Amino acid sequence: MERNPYAPPVSAVADPAEIRGERPKEVTLAVKLLWASLLLGVAGMFLQPLKATAPAQWVGVIIGAGAVFGIWAWIVSKIAQGRNWARILFLVLVILGLVITVLVLPTAMTIYKARPLNGVVSLVNAVIEIVTMYLLLTAPARAWFKQPPQ
Repeated sequence: MERNPYAPPVSAVADPAEIRGERPKEVTLAVKLLWASLLLGVAGMFLQPLKATAPAQWVGVIIGAGAVFGIWAWIVSKIAQGRNWARILFLVLVILGLVITVLVLPTAMTIYKARPLNGVVSLVNAVIEIVTMYLLLTAPARAWFKQPPQ
């Protein structure tokens, strides 16, 4: 059989298996808390008063919420896989969220007085996110996220 000099070279190509060290307990707890925060956020969405009257508005709310929660779930799954960029993105989003919460606190307090359950859900979610942020910044977590895949 003759070799075609114009044929592209042939080589076996495969993605290397990614092997990290054992995930630290801090990261495991943080991931569990992030999933709990996501579920709490979904539940909290149903506590919000919606002013949507037309079916198209409801579809928009559902699509928007689905996109936000879907992106959040994707980020959590990437954190669980040890992606450092996802950890940093999470930290930035939490800090931005906390800053925005402080800026709109007077307005939020009016809503929370009328709907105390919304305030409780928001407060619990904020505490979960702060604890999670701390867990992801501990030395064992930082070392695990910085490990090169083997």
